[in-house]
Amino acid sequence: MLFRSTASGESFASSTNGGATFSAAPPTFVLGSLVVVDSCDNVTVVGTGNQGVVQYQRSTNGGATFSAPVTISNFTFNYELQMTIDKSGNVHIVWGVDNIPGEIEYVGIPTTCSIQ
Repeated sequence: MLFRSTASGESFASSTNGGATFSAAPPTFVLGSLVVVDSCDNVTVVGTGNQGVVQYQRSTNGGATFSAPVTISNFTFNYELQMTIDKSGNVHIVWGVDNIPGEIEYVGIPTTCSIQ
């Protein structure tokens, strides 16, 4: 996978041979550069939209297409955005809220992957 910064956000292209070549189609626009991929090749991307609103997008086809952005925080000016995936495939996103000292926000996104 490859992420490329652009003036309007990040773009996504996929590689199936360790990065020797990438998908020929134009990269898919995604809203952030924090990425996790589960064992079923579902891709979750998180970033900040206009004025720091936290949003995520998901792909269930290895990054060929992504869902529309889903807003998970309506606070503006969020910071220190972090994301991880646990051994079961659940995604965990945490961030601070700039205008509320000490405020930490968290969202868990359950896996859609059936782990064998």
